[in-house]
Amino acid sequence: MLRMSARILATGAVLGVLQTTASSVVADDKTPPARESTEEKASESTKPASPLANLLNSLFGGSESQADEAVQADDEVLEIESDFVYDAEAEKKKNAELRAQINAEGTHEQTKVITVAAGSAQHTFRLNAFSLAKNGNILAGVGTEKGEIRVLDPDGKPLDRWSLPVVPEAIHTTPKGEILVAGDGRLLRLDANGKVLVNRQAPHAKSSNVDKKALRAQVEAQLKQNAEVFESQIEAYGKMIAAQEESVKKLTDKGVDSLSFAEKRRLTSSKRAIANLKTSREAMKKYVERNAGKEPTDEEIDRQVATMARSKTQTSSISVQDKSVFVACRATVGYGFDVWRMDAQFENAKKIVTGLRGCCGQMDVQCGKDGLFVAENARHRVSRYDVDGKLLNSWGKRAREGLTGFGSCCNPMNVAFGPGGEVYTSESYTGRIKRFDADGKLLGVVGAGEIGSGCVNVTIRVSRDGSRVYLMNITESKIVLLSQKPAKTASGKDTPKTGSAATIRK
Repeated sequence: MLRMSARILATGAVLGVLQTTASSVVADDKTPPARESTEEKASESTKPASPLANLLNSLFGGSESQADEAVQADDEVLEIESDFVYDAEAEKKKNAELRAQINAEGTHEQTKVITVAAGSAQHTFRLNAFSLAKNGNILAGVGTEKGEIRVLDPDGKPLDRWSLPVVPEAIHTTPKGEILVAGDGRLLRLDANGKVLVNRQAPHAKSSNVDKKALRAQVEAQLKQNAEVFESQIEAYGKMIAAQEESVKKLTDKGVDSLSFAEKRRLTSSKRAIANLKTSREAMKKYVERNAGKEPTDEEIDRQVATMARSKTQTSSISVQDKSVFVACRATVGYGFDVWRMDAQFENAKKIVTGLRGCCGQMDVQCGKDGLFVAENARHRVSRYDVDGKLLNSWGKRAREGLTGFGSCCNPMNVAFGPGGEVYTSESYTGRIKRFDADGKLLGVVGAGEIGSGCVNVTIRVSRDGSRVYLMNITESKIVLLSQKPAKTASGKDTPKTGSAATIRK
């Protein structure tokens, strides 16, 4: 329901002018892991930053007091939700039951949730991507304005932190144990200890030719127009609130007991929309009062320029096969996504696949021993290409029930490989993970992890023996661990349940 409210907010010109950015608080790269762990542990009870808080934080330039106002506003929304006809707890329970059903059929089950960043730390150290090191350690790419890799042991214990010259957007570990990182229009190759060996501009960043000077001039002009834009938007929000209130009145006049389930959900959506619109309208009014006649600061301009430039050069995924590196990114012209192939030094780049369709800014492309596999979520399928970009086969369909298809609006979201080359797929909303062979034959259900709602990146990685599967919960900066279930033998003793490795040996 909050996604509906977000869409309403997005209709305003102001959100086209000011994109959501990170908090202006800058992290201390030299903070030792032990200290960070202590701070995060102490803040685990803190309410995480909400999308609304992030929006207002962006509008107000990152002031802590203003961010607190946004969190308080969200709390007021939650109070309103307590009166809603639609039962959010019932929905949560229903999702939990669905995950339990999936896990009952799967080879693995959720055994642990690893918190990478908690509470206020998510402002500057939110989880963006992760991979598994050759030795099984977790490499979590975090950051908003500054980036780093947090090294955790397989159970999530902090071991080390590596500062990066970019904010990581995608991470991949090569068979040799080196780490590839993409972010801020750059591609990095690190050794197994985090030392940067290669740092080059990504090919799509070169071809997009982002003119930061022109971008800065555009941002300056936009920020100066904020007051005028906000005043117009305040008026527009008033009309939108009135329309939503009319919708609520029509439904409530029918009598709550006579409403269908769909109507109750619509009533819930309208009430949430009203609450969010009113909160945003008041925030805009305060912004106009506080900043009337003021010129934007260099800090505000720089932050917005960085955000806009990053959106034009963002990398969705990076992977490797032999001496070739593959990068998926937004198309430089038009819509859709492209795949580039280059050598190990990130040179001699060539665009090999174009026109891939992905929603929510997500497109995962991973290269395995049997080719290049694409989680083409907007088409509800996995597509397989050779390393030259020739389509070999594809499988999948949109399906609310059954195992062969993919549910929700845009799935599968991500792909990964098992120890024998099996293709693992993950789905947003349910957190469901399945296994296929390279030709698309379903091998079975792995399980489901508890993740945040929304159409989001749900990266998965599989341990070298297939006994552990890790799933990213990006909305809460957490990684879910699914462990292989034991199976009962004739003697009643536990033995590892037949999983991916056993399936491949047949």
